[in-house]
Amino acid sequence: LSGVLYHDPVIDAQQRRYLLDRITEITNPQGWFDGFRHGLIKGEPPRPPHQTLAEDEGIDSEAFYLALDVLKGLVRYGSAGVPRQKVLLRMQRAKDNPEHGLGLRFAFSALLSWSERLLLAKGDSRPTPATAFWRLGTRLGRGAFIWQVLGTVLAVPVVALLSGESTSGIAVLLLGIVLLLGATLRRLHDIGRGIPTLLVLGCLSTFFPFLPLLLFAFPGDKLPNRYGVPPDSAGEDALPGGLQASLRRLNG
Repeated sequence: LSGVLYHDPVIDAQQRRYLLDRITEITNPQGWFDGFRHGLIKGEPPRPPHQTLAEDEGIDSEAFYLALDVLKGLVRYGSAGVPRQKVLLRMQRAKDNPEHGLGLRFAFSALLSWSERLLLAKGDSRPTPATAFWRLGTRLGRGAFIWQVLGTVLAVPVVALLSGESTSGIAVLLLGIVLLLGATLRRLHDIGRGIPTLLVLGCLSTFFPFLPLLLFAFPGDKLPNRYGVPPDSAGEDALPGGLQASLRRLNG
């Protein structure tokens, strides 16, 4: 918990010094602890041994590793390190689990609060129109993506044939490819993914040509993510009741 708060940007210098003193005062005779504490202060905490956490400390190692991974992402990438919705749901379940220690649950609460502030910063913006194909850093809903793909696949070959010249025909085809890539990237943003996933899809599509069609099936994130608010959320509260209340509703 002290490590999470130490790296939280809303903490001032005096509070950060106090938290640093708290972290350095904690002692543990086991060999892994000093390296862990040093990494925690740097924002790159290593994972303690699973057996040590489970048997010696009585800590759920999977929940502990989840908190460490989220912390490292937030420290390293800022708003780009906000966890995906699937991870946020896991964090909420871990935070609400009474079997976990209070320190770990408070740490998850602090991580969720940090993530909420970053998501609300994105939530202040209105959804980007599906026709704004040039805004590659935004989200595109599943329905709009399907129509854009079908329209591009059907229209581009016809326009290329009607152009009458090979040069202009090739230019039209290249433009169509660019439009498809842009729509695919925006669709990936809607499910919390980005350029790395686009590159993976591009490589795998060489062997599985119909793999990108899977994007027709995946629903988008129901909450704001690092790329903005849901495409169909115009005029709605980004996180009604706060992030934790929204996650609890999704968790059922």
